[in-house]
Amino acid sequence: MIKKRLNEQKEEGEQMSVLRELYDNRDRKLEHYDRMVEEMSKAEQQISMAKQTLNLSEQKK
Repeated sequence: MIKKRLNEQKEEGEQMSVLRELYDNRDRKLEHYDRMVEEMSKAEQQISMAKQTLNLSEQKK
């Protein structure tokens, strides 16, 4: 009976370890996604500024 419970606890520990790893991987992917979204936003702002500069220079001609 005790051996069975110890095996169950070991199995539960292994499952928790796998879950922890999955959650850690998910968290890393979410952080990477957030960084990518931030970089894309900055790039879009730079494009917008470049277009405005181009429009101003064309208006001066």
